Amino acid sequence: MRIYKPTYTDKDKESHEVKKYWLELRDHKNHIRRFPDTQTKARPKNLASRFAAVECRGSNDPLPNELNRWLSRIPSKLRQRLVQSSY
Repeated sequence: MRIYKPTYTDKDKESHEVKKYWLELRDHKNHIRRFPDTQTKARPKNLASRFAAVECRGSNDPLPNELNRWLSRIPSKLRQRLVQSSY
């Protein structure tokens, strides 16, 4: 897991850092997955721990209530990316 702020070079060859933090994870197939997040570093750490909890649930056991509630509240675009990354 890695939390970072990417940089980019503009047309004037100046380097800039983006506003959002990004969370980088490796999935069960060792593919790198990147997710943008907020401007604070604390939230991606929380997001990373929740992703790890979801990833560890590889069996057919039901999710814990707290994790299930969190998944129902996240943006649909992020939920869809999580579903796609599980294949």
